[in-house]
Amino acid sequence: MNDLPEEKESPERSSYETIRLERDEIEAHLPYKTVKLEPDAAEEPAPHKTALLEPEGEEPPAEKTVKMDVLPAEPEAPETPASPPPAQKKGGRSAIWWQFPRRVVLLLAAFGLALAFLAVMRLPVFTGAVSGTQTDWSTSWVYRESVADIVREGRSNTLLLIGLALVLALLNAAFTVLVAALVHALEKRSGPLGSIAKGLGRLWAFGWATGPVLSTAILLFYVFVLQLDLLPPGGLRTPGSEGTGDLLLHLILPVVTLAFLPGLITGQVVARYVTIARAPERGRPVLAALFKGLGTLLGQMGGLLGAALAVEIVFNLPGLGRLFIQSIFARDLPVTFGVLRSYAVLILIFRIAAELFHWLERFVGIAPAVPQPAPTRWRKFARVAWVVLAVLCLVFPVVFAGAGLLTGADAAVDADLSALNAPPSAEHLLGTDHLGRDVLARTLRGAATTLGVAALAALVALIPAALGGALTGYLSTRGKLWAESLADVLLLPADVLLFFPVAGGVALLSALAQPANVLWLLAAVFIVPRATRLYHALWGVAPDRRKALALALGGPTIVFLGALFIAAWAIPTVEHLGLGAQPPASSLGSVLQDIFRVFDVNPGILAAIVVLWASGLAFYVATEALVGFFNGKDALARLNM
Repeated sequence: MNDLPEEKESPERSSYETIRLERDEIEAHLPYKTVKLEPDAAEEPAPHKTALLEPEGEEPPAEKTVKMDVLPAEPEAPETPASPPPAQKKGGRSAIWWQFPRRVVLLLAAFGLALAFLAVMRLPVFTGAVSGTQTDWSTSWVYRESVADIVREGRSNTLLLIGLALVLALLNAAFTVLVAALVHALEKRSGPLGSIAKGLGRLWAFGWATGPVLSTAILLFYVFVLQLDLLPPGGLRTPGSEGTGDLLLHLILPVVTLAFLPGLITGQVVARYVTIARAPERGRPVLAALFKGLGTLLGQMGGLLGAALAVEIVFNLPGLGRLFIQSIFARDLPVTFGVLRSYAVLILIFRIAAELFHWLERFVGIAPAVPQPAPTRWRKFARVAWVVLAVLCLVFPVVFAGAGLLTGADAAVDADLSALNAPPSAEHLLGTDHLGRDVLARTLRGAATTLGVAALAALVALIPAALGGALTGYLSTRGKLWAESLADVLLLPADVLLFFPVAGGVALLSALAQPANVLWLLAAVFIVPRATRLYHALWGVAPDRRKALALALGGPTIVFLGALFIAAWAIPTVEHLGLGAQPPASSLGSVLQDIFRVFDVNPGILAAIVVLWASGLAFYVATEALVGFFNGKDALARLNM
């Protein structure tokens, strides 16, 4: 003990520095570590070690004092390093303060570039074939009325539709979060029963929400209008009626159709946030969850407008979507570009509101990582089983596409004039359409065409999305203001195309490009920015363990499956409008177009809806299952931007 004063300086600094570094790592959300200075925590520390921690005649600095009794883990409850999904990026306070102003400036810059893109599209090289003399872009070439007045009427109807859909989606998300929290508690208590309930609940919710909006709208129309005759067939009002009740009655099916997917995604994102353990003494998790939900929901405005386009066509609603398609076919380009400008303005407003809520979430949602119980053997098995089920779901679109390739092209074209609109029979298993063509053969050939175009578009989008998402994702996780700002600047080209709905943008370019065999390329153009944002979001919630493997292998796989999901939603809508594969070739979109002619005659035509529904469900389930290995599900919202 007499030689302690001579050895005091160096060991003292080393011990305090070690303790301080361990404490800083814990507070910085790094993996949980147990600090042990003795080989046996149950024994009294040796006198010389006590002297090192508390040197004679000198009190250690208050900020460097660590109570060792809270650090050792309990042997009867093994714990794993905490890895909760960050409610915000791990940037400094300056990065948080500047997040919203920086994002607003960049959104305004992207909006300006989007308007410049529309100006380029009006050049004679694109419009000269339509008219080489018309230069007045403020007046409709068809109606000879002000474009602003025409667009204003459609915009008000679309805003009414989307406003009601947002309210219903928010209620749906709240219900999803409540059920998820109850099932999570049940899973922690009962194990197998809770896991089974979670799996069945997911399949039920995904089944309703992930089918392409076109197939969902037509299915609801068939059941509730044609079969049950419970709701009006379309339009905003019954002729001669001015009551609010009649208006709401006409909007029930369109609103329900639009609310499914955004409500599901928002509920999943918030449910994952509220079921992750976090320290209660810091942050306001309830308020942060509310802000996260509102930001996630409003950020899906682009996807809502794209879905509204299909819904307005099916239910004959006089909104922006129907006006947009009518102007394309009438070659009324002033109205076409007027609708696109209106789309861009609406998306800008809602994205700024979404950024505001995400900014507030970062302030109130700061909570340090805490140790979480290691997953039980059953929970590990349940997670693997869910992934296996997701992979098995992918068999359905593969089988449909493969069967379509094996079906002869002539079988889908040959018409039996003696069996028009025939019901299912031994010769025609699903019956025939209004021209006497075999419905099963047309559906299978259509599946091969549509799913083939979707797969090709996803493959083309994968490389630029993976490269752009990896670079910007890495920069955004550096936690520095300059790095986050640079990532936002690099994302600017992608953000420009996010101001246009996928289906609307592809429809416009398809109408201008004319050749149907480039639909895959046009779809890839608008899928790339969504897929880039998807991969970028995965970097912020990558797991601490095997992070490089998750991002290098799981990330691109998620991007490809997510791109398939986006394509499966958008491409059938474009084909339904007659802008995809042209006769005599068939596609799922063209088969669905025929449904309106024979819907009340041959139910076998619904096979096309089943194929689309199963494909959308498979792509979403597979994407969601892989995202489940990450620490948050915010990335799912990028599928519906």
